[in-house]
This record gives sequence, C-alpha cells and structure tokens, in this order.
Amino acid sequence: MPFNHSDHYHDLLLRGLPTSCRRALDTGCGTGGFAWKLALREIEVDAIDVGSHIITAAREQTSELALPGNIHFDQADINNLPLPPAAYDYITCLASLHHVPFRAVQKLCSSLTKNGFSVILGHYREAYLWDHSVTLLVVPVNVTLRAVAFFQEKRTTSRPKPHNLPLTASTTPSLMPLSEIYSESAKALPGKRILRLLFWRYLLVSHKGEGSE
Repeated sequence: MPFNHSDHYHDLLLRGLPTSCRRALDTGCGTGGFAWKLALREIEVDAIDVGSHIITAAREQTSELALPGNIHFDQADINNLPLPPAAYDYITCLASLHHVPFRAVQKLCSSLTKNGFSVILGHYREAYLWDHSVTLLVVPVNVTLRAVAFFQEKRTTSRPKPHNLPLTASTTPSLMPLSEIYSESAKALPGKRILRLLFWRYLLVSHKGEGSE
C-alpha cells in the first residue's frame, strides 16, 4: 500500500494512550486500521464513518481478525450522532475533522470521562510563508518515503493484510490555516496541546482532567 501520511503517526498516538483506557471512540475510522490497534490493547472501541461502503469493508475485514478487544462499527455522521456523556476514556479524530465544523470537537469532549483524552490528527491549509517553507522541506522526505513504500510492496509476495487493501475514504481539502486552528482550539478545548507535524498534519491533544477544577 502506498505511504499513508496519517497512518505514519499511529505509533505516535499510541504512545500517548492512557494506561487506564477501557473504552474509545474512533471517528472517521475508515477501514478500521487504528481501531484494530486499540482493540489489540483490550480496549472496547466504537468506530464510526459516514461512508457506508467504508463501514461495510471495515466489518468484513475485522471479522477475519482475532482481537482481544471488541470493535463496533457504525455508519454515522458526528454532526448528527448523539453521544452519551462521560462515556469514553479516549476519543480520536484522525484526518477527518476538516470534514465537519470545528465546534464538533466540543461535542466530542463532552463525551469524555473525567480524566479522558481527545486526540485530533488533522490537516491544515497552507496560508503563510512559514507553511510553504515547511512544505519545501517535507516534499523530498515525502517522495523518499513513498518510494520506499513502493519498493517494499513490490518485494512482498504474501497476501496483503486486511488493513493494507486499497480502499480509502473520500478526502476534502482543509479550509482552516493552523493559526485559526490554534485560536478555535483555545476556545473549545480544555487542557489542549497542539503540535505542527510533517506531511501537512497537526496533532491536537486535549486532556479533560486538566480543564477540570
């Protein structure tokens, strides 16, 4: 499978997974790659995506796997989905927040447990000179990693694992520059930390416990 910018950061996200996590919500789950990694840690995962074909594929592929934790896939739009309060220890929104209004993050945070974490791995729009400067540095790295992924796939003769099948969700360009994401997150999220990443991504982590008195 070609080099995937968002999948590249899965290990980084898992390093920040709280050891006390028992239940998670994965929004914009795609075909379930990150949800499987959570379930491998004996976590109960609710995974949602707006694409019916994506959810169908995720269910079919997951049925082939033996996972210590359960995954419940559902076709749903986070804008219309009622979320129970204080239900999740960990909520992820990976490469999907730019499909919905930023205020959706407040809705997600309302469903966190008292000490829960929300993690957003998002796209940002290049709007400033520094953004374009970073892109100039990233492009050769991106080309190199794509080439490595291509040749690794060529050398692999075994049947691809389910999460490597070439089914992907539709993409939409991000409309918000990073400065606006900083501003909106400061108003919407308790205990937030935001970090610019390579490959046109940012990481926004919110710890509800840090915003509670």
